[in-house]
Amino acid sequence: MSVVIKRMHIGLQIKLARVAKGLTQKELAKRIFKTRPLISHIEQKGDVNEKTLDDIRKVLNMTIPIHTVQEVAQNATKPPIQQKLLQQDLDFLHREIAWLKSENEVMRQFIETQKLLILRLKK
Repeated sequence: MSVVIKRMHIGLQIKLARVAKGLTQKELAKRIFKTRPLISHIEQKGDVNEKTLDDIRKVLNMTIPIHTVQEVAQNATKPPIQQKLLQQDLDFLHREIAWLKSENEVMRQFIETQKLLILRLKK
């Protein structure tokens, strides 16, 4: 499955793709021979060189348009109101990720309960 996300902070794109793959920052870092703090920095700031971005894209099977890398630098010079809107979008997406993680945990618990029920019914 290829993840295609356009017009979004590149760090957030990476984070969403990493979470969708079920990887921690530490696991992603290990796969690209980098450190976990670097992955955290990339996800928070969107500051990533092209070689590292290419490595991340391969591991996460991401399709990030070439122009996105150039947009990262442009975002830093946007007027404060646009930066505030971008931050609001980022905050919303962080809340969505947290909600999806909690939903995922509920589903995991439900599946475990169903497995136990099936085992009991087989007895």
